[in-house]
Amino acid sequence: MRLQILTLLCSLFVFVLASTNLEDKSHIEDITSAYNLIIDKKEFSKLGKVLSPNVTYDAGRGPVQGLPAAIAVLSKIIPNTTTSYASKGTQLIKFRPPFDKDGRSNFAESISYTTFTFFGSGNLTGEFFIIFARFVDKEIVRTNERGFGGWRFQNRKFESV
Repeated sequence: MRLQILTLLCSLFVFVLASTNLEDKSHIEDITSAYNLIIDKKEFSKLGKVLSPNVTYDAGRGPVQGLPAAIAVLSKIIPNTTTSYASKGTQLIKFRPPFDKDGRSNFAESISYTTFTFFGSGNLTGEFFIIFARFVDKEIVRTNERGFGGWRFQNRKFESV
């Protein structure tokens, strides 16, 4: 009987831990989707909703430090002569210690895949190109910021695959 009670308590603990992390996982999935929408709309000033102020961001040309630098890099490399469509694919999220008594962490990492399709306009009308991207998020942190449970990308790297 003790073993059954212990097994039940352990199962309940794992369920509570998983449920808590599901909410955080959902927030991280949401910032990934929001990032793609910001890029699609070229609303680079809104990147602060998904990137931390002191983000390390590597768009494939070497890392830059800080939100203003990340905005500047993305503003330069995403052509204004295109319309884009980002399609989020597979994403793996892993929470890192330390964990609190409820099993929650303020730190996570992620690998996600996105397909970007860019459609030309102006002198590029009729042209399109596709980028298959992998984002390696070495550090995603919970902040005191509003929205998405406070989660922000702290160390994000773009890789074309």
